[in-house]
Amino acid sequence: MALEVSMHFISTNEVLEPEEKVVWARNKGTNFWVVFFGFIVIIGSPLLIFNALQYVDLTFVAPLIILSMIGVFLILREFLRGKLTKYYLTNKRIIEVRKGRIIQEFSLGRFKGNPLNQFFEKRVTHRVNQQPIYTIRIYDPKSGNALIDFKGLDGTSAMALEKIGQTIRCSYCDSKNTAISTQCYYCGGPL
Repeated sequence: MALEVSMHFISTNEVLEPEEKVVWARNKGTNFWVVFFGFIVIIGSPLLIFNALQYVDLTFVAPLIILSMIGVFLILREFLRGKLTKYYLTNKRIIEVRKGRIIQEFSLGRFKGNPLNQFFEKRVTHRVNQQPIYTIRIYDPKSGNALIDFKGLDGTSAMALEKIGQTIRCSYCDSKNTAISTQCYYCGGPL
């Protein structure tokens, strides 16, 4: 599946560098608050307007209708923004892409030589079918600021992200490679 995503990503967006391969990819998904407020706006607004029509005059109801329409527009915009955003972990960087444009990217080189606990926070937020669902926050080792948050990740996705900053040695040429690489960067041997 990673190869399929990589080929699609290269042909439509052309944002991968030469020799760069997609290790993991995921859609951003929908934020809890978008769903929560969407439910309130879509269900609550008609009820509020209907009740207002019965007890007050039309001059009070018109602003409610306008506010409801603005609320629906904002909720739909955030929902679509989440659906159109994708995250990619490649053998060189983490990329956030929306509509074929890179929104933000972070080189994996900034994490080399740092212990995992300096820049990685993982916690279980809930369970689905008795499988843990994780929220992962990645911090910049230099500044300590949060770089990116991943929410709603399964165990496989969490394991892929945990490998950031780790290195493994090639059994053929004894060179250091990032743990997420599948081939040695120096000799091309399988890792």
